[in-house]
Amino acid sequence: MIPRDRSRLSRGGFTLLELLVALFVSAVMFAVGYGALMQATRQRDDIRLAQDELANLQRAMRLLTLDITQMTPRPVADVLGRGELAAVTGADGSGRLLALTRGGEGDARASGRPALRRIEYRLEQGELQRLAWPALDPVAGVQPRVRILLRNVRVMEFRFLDNEGQWVSVWPKPSVGGTPGALRQRPRAVEMRIEIAGAGLLRRVWEIPG
Repeated sequence: MIPRDRSRLSRGGFTLLELLVALFVSAVMFAVGYGALMQATRQRDDIRLAQDELANLQRAMRLLTLDITQMTPRPVADVLGRGELAAVTGADGSGRLLALTRGGEGDARASGRPALRRIEYRLEQGELQRLAWPALDPVAGVQPRVRILLRNVRVMEFRFLDNEGQWVSVWPKPSVGGTPGALRQRPRAVEMRIEIAGAGLLRRVWEIPG
């Protein structure tokens, strides 16, 4: 006959089968929880990446807006000093998307920086680059400051609205070449079309003051 206290002890413990079932359930719950945690981590990283890309796009659009709306009719000397380049140049076949003379840099005497600056936009291997020269008239051997604004850019194009209300893809228009003041002409408006991987196609139009 089994003692009473020993019988009570055996009824209050766990069998091997119960222990295995408990371990199996715990393992399943841990696996489910780990998977949910990893999925949440991936979603958080995706959201952070999307936020960073949106912030970069907003910064690029703000900078483009400042450059384009503050373009001035001031031609610049070419690197060799043999002639002048138009104040605004677009799609001229040299690889640049847009080049312009920008004002609005403040008082040159107070800030120590030139009030006018030569700016250029290029698309190199999917990177939208902004080039800014330290001097308005480029000098041989002086390199511009290059800033990468956007990556994964598939297509970027500019169009220009002339005084006749026609959109053209090249500026200055070939028909005005050699006419007085041709190098100082500015478009009435500038349209940009840009396609970015993951963001789709964007379109923006800026009216040029004055």
